Amino acid sequence: MAVDADPSTEDIVDTSASRGMEEEFEVSTNITAVGTPYFGYQMSIEFDDGILAFVPVEPPMGIVYTGFGGMSSDAVALVQDDDSDGLPEIYGASARNTGTTTATGRANNVRFRCTAPGTTSLHLLTSSESATYHTSTVDYPFGDFITTTLQDASITCSSAAASPTPTAAAPAAVGGIADLSAAGISQAGPSDPSTVGPGSRATACAALTLAATGVVAMAAFAWYARRRRLG
Repeated sequence: MAVDADPSTEDIVDTSASRGMEEEFEVSTNITAVGTPYFGYQMSIEFDDGILAFVPVEPPMGIVYTGFGGMSSDAVALVQDDDSDGLPEIYGASARNTGTTTATGRANNVRFRCTAPGTTSLHLLTSSESATYHTSTVDYPFGDFITTTLQDASITCSSAAASPTPTAAAPAAVGGIADLSAAGISQAGPSDPSTVGPGSRATACAALTLAATGVVAMAAFAWYARRRRLG
């Protein structure tokens, strides 16, 4: 999965873009390659809120889901700091009502506004940073998180209006570990099988089952999963 810093450039996943002060713009979360069929996905984009402001759209969802791959059960976006590093994340998730897909493409659009000059990473939270609210595709019917290679992007907000300056990215792989450290690509999906145990399975299964039944007004799949696991 990858963040596309400039979704207006078709068929290219841009790792960076430049925007002007107070400019509103969209970035997207893309599923770029599939090695294992999946039932749904979740994503968590971390950003510097001293440079960018999240702009909620499509009330009450907060972000725009594309519905690709037959995924139609969507979660209301959360803004939170789940890894407690002082930076917020935008969390979203979507799932099919039944069965799996191998579709690749744009999963959702997230809108931001530049509020101060500077450069911020758009970082996809990994499973080592958050066991519950990380970025991953999810299998069916067991709800296990699928090992997913993640690719970040960055946005530069300048004091003068600027045109996007996209940089094409190397493709990210889904369903397997790829050696992409030279490209600055982070990997999700813990290598220690003990960290993908019943707790993680319960989280994903409950999260995406909640989506499949259409009960998305609770605000997040993982919130429900955490309550169910602790109960």
